[in-house]
Amino acid sequence: MKARILLAIFVLGVLGACATTNPSTETAPASQSTVREPDPAVVKRGREWTRQFYDRELDSLWSQMNEQMTKALRSVDELAKFRQHIGDQLGDEAEVLSEQTMETGGVKIYLRKVTFSRSSTPALIQWAIDSDGKITGFFIQPAQ
Repeated sequence: MKARILLAIFVLGVLGACATTNPSTETAPASQSTVREPDPAVVKRGREWTRQFYDRELDSLWSQMNEQMTKALRSVDELAKFRQHIGDQLGDEAEVLSEQTMETGGVKIYLRKVTFSRSSTPALIQWAIDSDGKITGFFIQPAQ
């Protein structure tokens, strides 16, 4: 129960601290949010950050987060707890179903739809990159 509350706080805290979009409910005009062919640089970054998260290279991830993210997460230990929770509840990533990138309000978004070994429900992993190339958003949630 405590881990689920921590997960909810983590997701809400991160989402509250950064500008991100959910493409499944996106209705913004094209001028506000643009989905196009995947940006290779954003895909590369998103894949690398996902790998670092899975491999528990959390100090490296922490150093690439902007001030909003580090304030929202409070500490690298909280990020480690979230990583442990993901592993315990979902298992390992089993398959990448899709990857896409978009840009909204100057923030570049990497969105990865995956399956995990302990869950039949696909999940979305999102990384948001600010204009300085820092992580300004991150979440893992069930895909809709």
